[in-house]
Amino acid sequence: LGPCIAACSRSAYSHQVGRARGFLQGEHESPLEELERAMRQAAERWHFEQASVLREDWKAVAWLSRRVGDMAQARQRYTFVYAVASGQGADQPLGQGARTIWYLIRRGLVEGAIAAPVTAAQRRQTDELLAKWWASEHCLGTRFVARPETLALVASWFRNQRGELKRTFLPPGQAGAAITAAPADRPACEA
Repeated sequence: LGPCIAACSRSAYSHQVGRARGFLQGEHESPLEELERAMRQAAERWHFEQASVLREDWKAVAWLSRRVGDMAQARQRYTFVYAVASGQGADQPLGQGARTIWYLIRRGLVEGAIAAPVTAAQRRQTDELLAKWWASEHCLGTRFVARPETLALVASWFRNQRGELKRTFLPPGQAGAAITAAPADRPACEA
């Protein structure tokens, strides 16, 4: 299927690309429905080998659809701080306890990691940093580039470790707040 080899028109190709993009963004499941229909038709015509091949294709596309759904959910719902106890604090003697790391996750992407505060002074400093992070896209004290490959990791982790969501929280003063699209009036990142 492609206009470059005259297999279809540009408009038909654009339509198919749009459908594929919509499926991969979790907007619809028409490829699954088409495979199911073709599988039933093949079985009704007693073309069981073809139906079997279509069933295997359906399984693969259904798996992909579930992963796409997981990532869509992560983009919509996963904006928070995720607290994880590290195995060993860098400044701790061996066997003397662990530090907690706070992963800053926005729309399913890991945007940064900071040490959890221990003292009141560290807490004030951390609260200021979290407020700046919450208010500005791609900013954690200084400008950074988000790592899109972390979306699949975050989606998979929280799908398989649902109880870990209990270890997440919003920055102070942000309870009930939600990050939506990046508004133009958000402050720019200050170095």
